[in-house]
Amino acid sequence: MKTRIALCALAFALAAPLSAQTSPPLLGARIRVIQRIANDSSVVEGRLLRLRPDTVTIELMGALGRVRSIALDGSSRVEVAGRGHRHVGRSVLWGAGIGAVLVGALAAASYEPCTSDEFMGCMLAPTSPAAAAGYGALLGMPSGAVVGLAVGLLTRDVEWRPVRTEGVRVGLAPRPGRRLGLGVTLSL
Repeated sequence: MKTRIALCALAFALAAPLSAQTSPPLLGARIRVIQRIANDSSVVEGRLLRLRPDTVTIELMGALGRVRSIALDGSSRVEVAGRGHRHVGRSVLWGAGIGAVLVGALAAASYEPCTSDEFMGCMLAPTSPAAAAGYGALLGMPSGAVVGLAVGLLTRDVEWRPVRTEGVRVGLAPRPGRRLGLGVTLSL
């Protein structure tokens, strides 16, 4: 029994690193290359044309036909765009909450007591600033939810997954203090 438990634990321990390895992206996939230079990072995004152990060639986003080859060194990272998702529900809730607070506060700040002498003239009028804030919140919540729905439908998050580039990489990169750094990476 103890042997089976040990074998199961070993299988789970070995499976975790294997699931983190990704296969190379397909040609035409949306990728980004992140390069660290000194204390700054630059990001280049585009469609994959060719991936080699030491270079990646991409067609830049928003510039049709503009191709760029980027040398990969120890400070470079290549990532491929995964599934994108929208946060519609969260955006609707945030919009409803913000709409309720803003319109409620505006209604409370602009409260004036009703002074009508007509029949049923003050029937639906709030009797205090707190009541005005409650009415304003009830009116602001749906309008804020509609704005949140629009924001949630128009925005999309992208999940970026690392791409493993294999082989030997040698690169030179500027370092602080006008020095030049040499990096060597060996992947087996």
